[in-house]
Amino acid sequence: MGEQQHPGEDAIVLVTRPAAWGLPTACPSCLPSYAYLKLARVAFNVHYDFCQPDSDDIPFIEFGDMVAFSSEHGGIRGFLKSQQIVDLDADFSESEIAEMQAYESLITSYLENTLLYELWVNENQLALNQIYYSALPWPVNKILRWKQQRRVTQRLGIGLNNRQEKAAELYRRAAEAYQALSVMLGNEKFFMKTRPSSLDALFLGHAAFVLKAPLEDSPLREELLKHANLVSYAESLESELLKSSSSSYIPIPACTPSRSSASTSSGTSHASARTQREKQKEPKERSEKERAFRRRAKYFLGAQVAAIIACLIFAGATYVDVVLEDDVDED
Repeated sequence: MGEQQHPGEDAIVLVTRPAAWGLPTACPSCLPSYAYLKLARVAFNVHYDFCQPDSDDIPFIEFGDMVAFSSEHGGIRGFLKSQQIVDLDADFSESEIAEMQAYESLITSYLENTLLYELWVNENQLALNQIYYSALPWPVNKILRWKQQRRVTQRLGIGLNNRQEKAAELYRRAAEAYQALSVMLGNEKFFMKTRPSSLDALFLGHAAFVLKAPLEDSPLREELLKHANLVSYAESLESELLKSSSSSYIPIPACTPSRSSASTSSGTSHASARTQREKQKEPKERSEKERAFRRRAKYFLGAQVAAIIACLIFAGATYVDVVLEDDVDED
């Protein structure tokens, strides 16, 4: 999809969770944003965040003195459009955009909810640890995993007596979504035939994760594999756009929004991004949400330190108790 080159200092910074399994980020919510920028051929740098495993604000992007969180209204796509950086859907008609939005809703509801079930309710510990908790000490990783698992079960409406019923409903809807997407794609390269769209970015991020992540006993993957055209589509674009080895990726901790000079890079040059950067004459004050994000990162790091100290104290106390018991036995 065009020759790639390293972006310059004016490029966007995309903050994601770390890479794994040959993907540029192992985070299923980060991959669509990465794919969107790649499909749009926008120059961007990548920073990896190791310190916010339970944050809904990741991924987010920095551009100049501005920060756009994925959890905000419009998200990253809305920010890129509002700043006239890029809009993959700009040339589609209103009816085409309405059609894409209908199919996107299948992904963001049916497929994403089923993936949440497989990750958190089925407890795919290996995948979860690699995505979110690999850099965290015990017991912080255990506490945060339990907290997030509780949030997911509440979101999906799963209780002690309805787990099997909910699972059957989720997988039935996922099968319907894959079938509809397979029919729409047909034998085309993109869902909208000749050129990529936001729908392609969203589904590519989802499918690449489902196919590559080490999920144990994954009916969702089995359902996706039933549709050869979706698998071929995802594998082709993943090889072209999402191979982490295709660029020089070096994990860079980014616990707070920053414009570090050390970063990983991907994408191609984009004139409108440079033009927008030149328009920024005065630095803009960071929003309250950005300041809260910074404070939260500091508190989180402090909690990790406290957890490590507590573990050392506990281990020391246990050792002393054992020694005293041995002394008593000898007497």
